[in-house]
Amino acid sequence: MSRRPGQAGPPGAASPAVPASPAVPASTAGPASTAGPARLRVNPITCDAHGLCIELLPELIRSDPWGYPLISEEPVPTAMLPLARRAVAACPTLALLLEPRDEPPGRPY
Repeated sequence: MSRRPGQAGPPGAASPAVPASPAVPASTAGPASTAGPARLRVNPITCDAHGLCIELLPELIRSDPWGYPLISEEPVPTAMLPLARRAVAACPTLALLLEPRDEPPGRPY
């Protein structure tokens, strides 16, 4: 019997530790909260509304009434780039993308 990712293993087995994402208040000012070199984008055709991105990056991604992600239009703050990369990597359908900010937006889906 195979396990799904994120599913608990047998009793006594060590589970992989996932570091908690620190909350970044919107009022934080300074160089660490300035706009970064990237922006998030979601492919709505590929997205199945698993909600991992919303759980991992609530500062930039919120949910619509059906559970699909609504991405902030703002560039990802430099201090949040590691968290954004983590959310992109965790997407089970690879629908969440991190694009360079200076690149023109891709074709809208």
